[in-house]
Amino acid sequence: MFTNSALLLHDGLSLQASMTRGTHIMWTMGSDFQYEAAETWFINMDKIIRGVNAAGKGVKVCYQPPHIGQ
Repeated sequence: MFTNSALLLHDGLSLQASMTRGTHIMWTMGSDFQYEAAETWFINMDKIIRGVNAAGKGVKVCYQPPHIGQ
């Protein structure tokens, strides 16, 4: 199921990728105080990531440290 959140994320990442030379983009998340509820934050991010990846539209989202994508 491709939820509205996953669709918005897919479209945003596709736009960002179209302006990037490589095949990897860094998508930063959150701000100073959003991680006070980290468990809820990551549960929701996992749902969106699964939705984007399940859509099979050429975008793969995953957690990884910055040095891996370089």
